[in-house]
Amino acid sequence: MRTLKIKKQVRLGFARVVELCLYGVYYRLFRALVTLSIVTVAVAFMMYMLSGSLIARGVWRQAQAEAEACKVYDRWAAWFEEPMDKAALFSLAAACAPNDPRLRGIGRWAGVDAAGLRDMQALACDSRKILVAVDTLTPGRRLRLIGGLGDGFLLDVLQDAPTCERFLALAATMGRFRLPGGPAGLRRVLERYRTQRAAWERTVAGRGAALRALRRRLPEGAHIGSQLAAPASDLAATLAELGLLDDPAVLQVLRGDAQYQVSIAHLAGLMKNPVLRRDVAARAGVGNLDVTFEHLAHVYLKRGGPAFVDGCLRRGSVSETLDHAATSRLLAEHVRRLRVLNIEAETAGSDEGALGFSQTTWWLLGVSVIVCVVGITNAMLMSVMERFREIATMKCLGARDSFVMALFVMESCMQGVAGGLLGALLGLLMALPVAWLKFGAWLWSTIPWGALGAAALIAMGLGVLLAGLASLYPARIAARLAPMEAMKVE
Repeated sequence: MRTLKIKKQVRLGFARVVELCLYGVYYRLFRALVTLSIVTVAVAFMMYMLSGSLIARGVWRQAQAEAEACKVYDRWAAWFEEPMDKAALFSLAAACAPNDPRLRGIGRWAGVDAAGLRDMQALACDSRKILVAVDTLTPGRRLRLIGGLGDGFLLDVLQDAPTCERFLALAATMGRFRLPGGPAGLRRVLERYRTQRAAWERTVAGRGAALRALRRRLPEGAHIGSQLAAPASDLAATLAELGLLDDPAVLQVLRGDAQYQVSIAHLAGLMKNPVLRRDVAARAGVGNLDVTFEHLAHVYLKRGGPAFVDGCLRRGSVSETLDHAATSRLLAEHVRRLRVLNIEAETAGSDEGALGFSQTTWWLLGVSVIVCVVGITNAMLMSVMERFREIATMKCLGARDSFVMALFVMESCMQGVAGGLLGALLGLLMALPVAWLKFGAWLWSTIPWGALGAAALIAMGLGVLLAGLASLYPARIAARLAPMEAMKVE
């Protein structure tokens, strides 16, 4: 008998495998372009969504910081004038920084020391989660949950044990609604509130008494804004004595904001003049009933605007002459603040959820991934069918199943790299103009280049991964193909 000696099969190096893949892509360029376009579109969509979310998050963070500075006067004006019930004080205490003068006022009215004030704020933070969860229910679900429990502050209502158990039983039947901390967390909050209830009631009563005393000390009919804009010599001492504000530095900041508010209110009052209102409406291209103070600001800041407004005032028999430099600065600041507040409102929620995406967006991304995988798989299956004879030839020359499979997977990954790169660039190039049209000059000062670069790498990697995964099934079919069967295919 003759002995057959099977020599060790030749293994091709990695560089040679890459060369074969490139030849395969080149000679089947149309099929490769189909796969490339599928990956490019899928990655471009992902990159567009990621870029839009990251840019909106960066803009929101800066807008929120600037909006907080714009709202300082409004917050303190409400503190000095508007009565607050227990729920409002709980919300305020939870939102205050530890060194906030308003928090110190709460502790003073409650009659507690620093440790007691920290306990009150901790309770406010814990209970706020529960109160917000209930308040954000739809009106129908909220009515169903607490409609028959009684009126008043929720923590007061739930002090009654049967009422609390009924509340928990109703909450358990409301589908996806979950109380933060669960029933045990609510009971702990109620127990802590029971020990602090008297202190919170003293706070409500003490603040009400302080507001009444402040009104008595101010000139009759005076608005707090005018008093802050030109504070009397004893205003700081009065506010500190009543527990409303014990920090002179804050009062100094409020003075500048109050002067701004008084000046803006004075200019807005000029819009009551019918001649000025009519002419500004005509120049702004809006109806006489639709013209606002913002239209006056934009008209005034244009070239020739001050002279135009002066002429309107003369025709309207208004003897006042505006200081153009001061008025221009004031209106420019007003437009800036309005822009900040609008951007903050537009980008609200950008920091919530995973990457700031809604559930609908995640569904869209998921569908795009599925479509991408199916498209690549289909294109690779067609590529395998077109190359039956080539596969059979390679196997007859000694190619192993693993080599054939690696060849097809690598070829798909190469197309994934190219498609991922093109898709990432295309998605970014689509996101930037959209963001510029939406946010204007804000975009370039807040754009997170580092995060966008990381998002591009993630999108490219995902494109390669999708291409590789989608090619596994076609590559397995090619690897398991018998040479003789492949030779029979026409």
